[in-house]
Amino acid sequence: MSTVAFIARDASGTNQHGTSAEGSPSVISTYGTTDISLNLQPSDVESYSRRGNDLFLTLSDGTVVELDGFYAGG
Repeated sequence: MSTVAFIARDASGTNQHGTSAEGSPSVISTYGTTDISLNLQPSDVESYSRRGNDLFLTLSDGTVVELDGFYAGG
């Protein structure tokens, strides 16, 4: 699993579809979003951790996905 598909929504309800870049960590910016959905199964996630305002997901294949600004408030 080298890329992760996602949908991000902003406050006006506008959707942005995309895929994460290949590489590890793969960074997905969440600034300006109110909701983000990742195309993953629960079994795809090995672990997760918070580092500052970012959420890091380690997937079962070893890929790391960084949700940049996930914990940054409004």
